[in-house]
Amino acid sequence: MCAIRQVTGEKGCVLLVYNYTGDRLNFGIAAEQARGEGYKVKMVLVGEDCAIKPKSEKVGRRGLCGTLLV
Repeated sequence: MCAIRQVTGEKGCVLLVYNYTGDRLNFGIAAEQARGEGYKVKMVLVGEDCAIKPKSEKVGRRGLCGTLLV
């Protein structure tokens, strides 16, 4: 929320958020709080399929490199 306040100008801001539960939850709450304070905030979810988990793991790795291109 603090970062949104610091960088959001007259036109608003866009949050690029990784499509993972914790990220979606936390950034979603921050966006709602900012909107409640009158800021213009849009949230874009970024998902990529380059993270491949080994069969022995229950949770996959986080593939983050594609967000640089967004």
